[in-house]
Amino acid sequence: MYVIRPTKIDPKFLFYLLQEHDFKQQATASMYGAGGLKRVPVEMIKNFSLNTSTLENQRTVATYIDRKTARIDSIIADKEKLIELLKEKRQAIISEAVTRGLDPSVPMKDSGVDWIGEVPAHWEMSQSRWLFSSRKDRVFPDDEQLTASQQLGIVYQKDYMEQGSRVVQVITGADILKHVEPNDFVISMRSFQGGIEWSGLQGKISSAYVMLIPDQSLVYSPFFKWLLKSDNRPLYPYGKP
Repeated sequence: MYVIRPTKIDPKFLFYLLQEHDFKQQATASMYGAGGLKRVPVEMIKNFSLNTSTLENQRTVATYIDRKTARIDSIIADKEKLIELLKEKRQAIISEAVTRGLDPSVPMKDSGVDWIGEVPAHWEMSQSRWLFSSRKDRVFPDDEQLTASQQLGIVYQKDYMEQGSRVVQVITGADILKHVEPNDFVISMRSFQGGIEWSGLQGKISSAYVMLIPDQSLVYSPFFKWLLKSDNRPLYPYGKP
């Protein structure tokens, strides 16, 4: 850590100067060392040229930036709250539709399952073993590596990494990977980091996942794609408005 004490420059103005792109770019380019030990040389800090003006003008600029950035931060906070509310509404719509249907006037019955609660009276309950079978296939020679994510679903790993996301790549022992077919449901058995995702792609994926094959005569995959993401929150938890 370098401690800088401003003497002939307004402290807040200096703070904003050091947030500027050119300074950060030059500081990064001057770093030396390896791995996590990289550091900016003290000479770069000492010799970096700064654009300055009178102290009065510096304070005026710093005050202006304070006001503008505070307004932007407030807008960002409001948008983040709206995004969270929209995410909750999205999840509630999913849960309401897949566990109660689209007609609110139909008679309901107890499903016998705590997390589901009531379902339309004409719906039937079935165990997943009668609807899905487990895929046993190991990796095929021409399979491309897949990645499972809750945000994007099942995507090719190269496409996932092109967006700047990091993944653990399989370098050796690829023969233990599993084969995925389009229309499979891919479930992480270690955590829900990858969630329960429907795949539209063929490829290979980590042995930490299990692939379920839907029975086409009983399962409409797009419906189950949403059902398996349901947390059973009602759309109107306190009654319809």
